[in-house]
Amino acid sequence: MLLNARFPLRYIFKHIRADVVRVLLISIFFHLIKLPLGEYLPLIPLQLPTILGSSIALLLAFKTSQSYDRWWEARKIWGTIVNDSRTLVLQVRAFVPDEFLRPWAPDSPLKTMAYRQIAWCY
Repeated sequence: MLLNARFPLRYIFKHIRADVVRVLLISIFFHLIKLPLGEYLPLIPLQLPTILGSSIALLLAFKTSQSYDRWWEARKIWGTIVNDSRTLVLQVRAFVPDEFLRPWAPDSPLKTMAYRQIAWCY
């Protein structure tokens, strides 16, 4: 859980410093190559990076949505298991006579069954 909504920039930069330096050096290298050889390099039409960027954005959006859907489905199934386990323990408590279950005893079969059901859920 995040207690502070803002991250200090120093903390973020500490973790991405090596990547930023690497990208900066590669960019400077290619810029220095382009200065003397710029007129000999072929021109890249603007549509190509635009189409590639749009397709990558759509692909990532669908993958993120699919991951969230899978997580939500697993959460619903786990919630159903917990609720059904709770219902099972309550039904055993209601339908089986107290003489057999001995709910007041420390080694009660009801407590043993309930604890095993709780352990199975988690």
